[in-house]
Amino acid sequence: YLNNDKEMELSSVCCEMKNEGVDSKTKKKNADHYEKLDKDRHKKNCEYALLVSELEWNSNNDTPIRKVREYEKMYVVRPQYFITFLSLITSLASKYRLILTDQHQKDLNLKSSQDLMDEFDKLKNTYIEKPLQNLEKKIKEILTNTDAITKANQKIKELCDSLLEKEISAMMDKMERFDIRKIARKLNTIEKEIE
Repeated sequence: YLNNDKEMELSSVCCEMKNEGVDSKTKKKNADHYEKLDKDRHKKNCEYALLVSELEWNSNNDTPIRKVREYEKMYVVRPQYFITFLSLITSLASKYRLILTDQHQKDLNLKSSQDLMDEFDKLKNTYIEKPLQNLEKKIKEILTNTDAITKANQKIKELCDSLLEKEISAMMDKMERFDIRKIARKLNTIEKEIE
């Protein structure tokens, strides 16, 4: 943004996109790219590192946006959430700009750079870190519940199959033991008794 006719960069993102063919024999993991991405972020002097990835689609507890705990300010994002995440960072940068330029806060001029950075870190924690942790926790709970439902569903299906098999087997057994000649003999006996 412009401040006193000088352009000032509020935030920057180093992005790397990764995908692989369905029939690829060498399956890569997201973690295989973290170190290089972090080096690129420092080399390009960017604040955030963002891995936009289609790798590990079938992994357990997969979340659309997640923080990479081993590296500072690094996130893994699914392609469909890339623009959403950039919007989050843009909003955060805008909030930071308001902190820097708000003329109504007279005491802001007295604040040190460290105070401003601390305030900015609080904003990041409020708008990105905590919501992402909550999102990850909720998705894990949903996936755990989904697993439980899937297992229960499988058990019900197995019970139904077993019951069906048992009942059909019993029906087949009765059919095999059914002898029309026995009934005919009984009918003949009854007719003779009536006469």
